[in-house]
Amino acid sequence: MHMSLQYKQLSTLGLCLCVAVIGCADDTISETGLDSSTGTGTETGDGDGDMSGDGDGDMSGDGDGDPATGDGDGDMSGDGDGDMSGDGDGDMTGDGDGDMTGDGDGDGDMMAVCGDGVVEGMEACDDGNDDNTDDCLDTCAAASCGDGFVWVDNEACDDGNDVDTDACTTTCAAAACGDGVVWEGMEACDDGNEVDTDDCPTTCAVASCGDGFLWAGNETCEDGNADPGDGCDDSCTTELYYKCDDMGCEPVRIMVAIADVDDPDSRMAIAALTGGPVDYFDPRAATPTLDELEADYDCVMTHPNFEYLDSAALGEVLAAYVDGGGVVVLGVASGYDPPVGLATTPIMAPEYSPVTNAGQVLFQAADYQDDGIGLLYTNVTALGIEIYDDGVMTQGEGVADGTLGGDVVLAAYRPDYHVVYINGTAHASFNGTGDWDILVANACSAAWTMPAMP
Repeated sequence: MHMSLQYKQLSTLGLCLCVAVIGCADDTISETGLDSSTGTGTETGDGDGDMSGDGDGDMSGDGDGDPATGDGDGDMSGDGDGDMSGDGDGDMTGDGDGDMTGDGDGDGDMMAVCGDGVVEGMEACDDGNDDNTDDCLDTCAAASCGDGFVWVDNEACDDGNDVDTDACTTTCAAAACGDGVVWEGMEACDDGNEVDTDDCPTTCAVASCGDGFLWAGNETCEDGNADPGDGCDDSCTTELYYKCDDMGCEPVRIMVAIADVDDPDSRMAIAALTGGPVDYFDPRAATPTLDELEADYDCVMTHPNFEYLDSAALGEVLAAYVDGGGVVVLGVASGYDPPVGLATTPIMAPEYSPVTNAGQVLFQAADYQDDGIGLLYTNVTALGIEIYDDGVMTQGEGVADGTLGGDVVLAAYRPDYHVVYINGTAHASFNGTGDWDILVANACSAAWTMPAMP
């Protein structure tokens, strides 16, 4: 009790002294009551100017001189390792493993080694070998197109560039005709398809006459050479009186199916022009079959003078023949009603015949007016006839060309020339004069000189 009282008295005395001093402060005394000239500035006694008592000059109390962290390592990261990385391992790499490699594996290696069989650091792969043809290069990068090394079983080539027109494309496939990329110095074109009838066939050479491929829309024939006189001329146009296909060119084969007696002289005159067979068939006695026509003939020329055996059957066969690619030439009086003519049968419908049914047959002389301008009039100079149709008119897509006597249609045709009408005949019964044999031969051949459509 006595000592406590004494302590209280001393404390009271100290308090009074403090109050007294504060009350007497002047310019040379600090607020703590100490002389500023001593240089301590605090009452801690550590001489660092702060209140922590650790002597480092900051308030953290850890003695490291960085006021923010309080971790005692002297840096600002707060992890206590002294290297500023913030990972606590003291090696400055930031990976926390303490071995300076930055790979985070803690194995003590000072760097990743490509080829050691261990994928480390920035390596995409490491197969431990120096083979650049497998899926991992000796640089420890994964194999890929464009790296300059041919990846076995995955690449055909790899030239390490991004050029598509050299021998190795940017897909690391060997350049080839049909890949859709023009191989510079080796190909003139490459449209990437297997079509031989367009402007770039499968040889990757620009289509041209004589290359052996029929260029659709530009050539009517292609016999692999540029020699005229063989049915296909040097511009790859089918020569008159020939029919050409991928097997070559042959003279046009004609059936004359006139409902009248045979006229061998007119047939021989036509054959002399075409160089092919011109055979007679009597439609008064039979009707030719479609198979027969398609197998042996390219053109059928028909008209009545007497009744057909079966007008309806013949008209149906002829229409089917045209559908299959054949040519039909309809002569004078073809548009008369059955059984004499073919009116009301399929071949006289607008989708086939270029003209309507005839109004009547006139028995009087008429001459060609020399006004035809199409293929039908090639080498035709004069025509005369004593029996002809009057009143015929074009129908459907029919095109009229040339006249008799000034205003009577002499010839008409479908745009593809697969059905042609001529207002006359080469047969002697109709007393024709002039170039009727040429007109018939031209009518049977015109379709084959038209370019094939793409």
